[in-house]
Amino acid sequence: MVVSSIKRNLHFLRWKLKDAEVAIKETLTCVLARSILVYMGTPMVAAKRWKKSDIERIEVQLYREVHRLTNLISNKAVMNVACSLRSAWEIV
Repeated sequence: MVVSSIKRNLHFLRWKLKDAEVAIKETLTCVLARSILVYMGTPMVAAKRWKKSDIERIEVQLYREVHRLTNLISNKAVMNVACSLRSAWEIV
């Protein structure tokens, strides 16, 4: 449910930004996905419904979708490149 909500918002944002540059579009979609994940994930972690592995799995899945990456690239490599700041888990 959370992932589908995030994907729906990402598709809407991409549609709204159809005339924007690719780099801007990717940056904004990553920021939106991460923000929604933190917003929805914080209460789920507080309620002990999600663990660190759940947040990291969803975050990698979202980065793969935003950047259209295949599964040939490891999750660790995706997170090292995508999370030059802090991971969503650290924020949650």
